[in-house]
Amino acid sequence: MSSIMKPKYLEPLPALVLFTFAIVLAFLAREYGFWRHDAWGYTKSEFLEFSENARWLAPIFHSATKDIPHYFSWLLCMAMAWGYGYVFMRRFLAGSRLENKALLYSVPFVVIFQPGLMEQLGWPIHTLAAIFLLFLFALLSRNKASLLSSGVATVLVFAILQTLSFLAVLLAAPGYNTLLGMKKLKVVMTFFGILVFWGASILVSWLVSKLAQYVYFGSLPGLPEWRSAHPVKSPLDLYNNVVKNLVDFVEHVTFIYSPWILLAVVSIFVALGVALFVKRKLRELVIAASILAFGVCFLLSVYVFTAPMGTIIADRTTFTFGVAFFLAAIAFYVAMAALDLNDKWVFPASIAFVLLVSLQPMYLSYVNMKWYTAFSSDFVNALQEVEEGSPRDLKGVVVEINEYAEKIEWDRWPIDYSYVRPDKYKFMESLNSPGRLGRAFYELGYDEVHFCGGKEPGDPAKCKLVEGVPFERCARSNPRICTGGISDNRYWLLRF
Repeated sequence: MSSIMKPKYLEPLPALVLFTFAIVLAFLAREYGFWRHDAWGYTKSEFLEFSENARWLAPIFHSATKDIPHYFSWLLCMAMAWGYGYVFMRRFLAGSRLENKALLYSVPFVVIFQPGLMEQLGWPIHTLAAIFLLFLFALLSRNKASLLSSGVATVLVFAILQTLSFLAVLLAAPGYNTLLGMKKLKVVMTFFGILVFWGASILVSWLVSKLAQYVYFGSLPGLPEWRSAHPVKSPLDLYNNVVKNLVDFVEHVTFIYSPWILLAVVSIFVALGVALFVKRKLRELVIAASILAFGVCFLLSVYVFTAPMGTIIADRTTFTFGVAFFLAAIAFYVAMAALDLNDKWVFPASIAFVLLVSLQPMYLSYVNMKWYTAFSSDFVNALQEVEEGSPRDLKGVVVEINEYAEKIEWDRWPIDYSYVRPDKYKFMESLNSPGRLGRAFYELGYDEVHFCGGKEPGDPAKCKLVEGVPFERCARSNPRICTGGISDNRYWLLRF
């Protein structure tokens, strides 16, 4: 069948889209350089992830990818995440009248620029291993939807990074022409069946990972305390965790995305309404509505799946919003095409919808990355900028932590910092700033470091030293680090 549109002015658009993609990547990389951070987030052993989190493929992929430059890994992650959306959309539209290169190259942008993916890329090699498998299975099923590919990919990606294993569900979604040939009820049941199969795949993935733990270690190690903030010890705990995650989900949506989601949903329903009542395109309506419902159920399920073990819903889980918005964009495109409008209207309307669901997440990604960099990197240089004297001449350092009060909460889904233990800063490998800042002090030769503020107030006697101190001189390389001089009893006073 012919493409829905082939105007000449759109011929250079794919090249322009890819050029823009490269420019945006280059800007983000130059400004915020996620590749500077820990490759996998582990320093003791990659087997620690296997024992604590049942990621049995982590040791294998770590040994194969640990030497890849972080910058290159970051770029590969972005390219393959975009490619995953591109391959799916190309298969979905293949041979239909909806197929056109302009949208094929444009819509996958919705998948990429999400705060969740940007934060996950703080560990670029870790993420690269998972996205590589997703992209590989997308290529293997590029011509036909495959439940088998979806199930196997879910099990394998789950064994590397559970957060991204949810995305394999797209591999099972049939193409547009296939859906057109189905009865309306069968379209609905097809998507429902995919969700049921996907849920079973997640359960199988968990069982396989636990079995691998038992075979290798001879026991089932529990989750570390910081990963299981709300452990399950009774059916009531399980119920409470599910309720808590549902509340978190609703708060997340209304706190950050609600105006944009409302506009997107209204746009889709206007198109669907016209398609139904004016054009009488009931089959196309059912397809578009099923895709939209599929995306919503996918998004909600990811949150609910994290509930049983009481796992903290980290900011990077919002990567699933990108996939949900991506499916919403496809649903809108299907609804617009059903209106039988002139070709020149379909493309601009679809691109406008893509911008609607991607610009705000893109901005949030930018703000989050800016915050992330100031929050977690370049500490050694910043401390040297404001250093007040030699470590040999001082008893130690007292740091007033203001991260909980001053971080950009309105631009960022709040993280639960209840698990942070400032007294363990020497060993922390997470985003926790006391952990990264603490290691910087040890690199510079400071043996005694006290953190004040946050969830744990620290040593009252030491923390009293920073009360009322003006912190006026701040580091240029990381303006969150400011010095308040030396106390009378020879402690360097800092604010972070």
